[in-house]
Amino acid sequence: MALHARGLIDEMEESNKNPKTSYLERLRNHAAVRKIVKKNGRSVLREVLAVLGDTADFPPSQILWNAGHGDVPLHCFIRSRIEPVFRITHFDAQPMFVTIEVEYGAHAKDRTTRESFLLQRSAQLKLELAERIQL
Repeated sequence: MALHARGLIDEMEESNKNPKTSYLERLRNHAAVRKIVKKNGRSVLREVLAVLGDTADFPPSQILWNAGHGDVPLHCFIRSRIEPVFRITHFDAQPMFVTIEVEYGAHAKDRTTRESFLLQRSAQLKLELAERIQL
């Protein structure tokens, strides 16, 4: 928890230094989440982000560690341009499975890591990671 708290404090200090950049980033993140939520629903997106946050050896899990908590706004988990970025490029939710493509890492496209995940519902209807592909 101390590690996550220190990271949040660093982000708050950075946003105080660059309020205009922080404001534009927040607008971009709101728009990205609004687009996905409108098509698929807030609870599905939160559930998917929580599964990705629990995925072993997935670097953005340091951002997504508390995605399952309903009191944290969803736009807090998306990082459009401020490094380390975390963008959702494709999101398709079906009743029993979800496919999601994400970009994370550096802001420059040539240094960004892209991955695709297939999440499938178990017999208990809980989403679980079925397949992970680096693009």
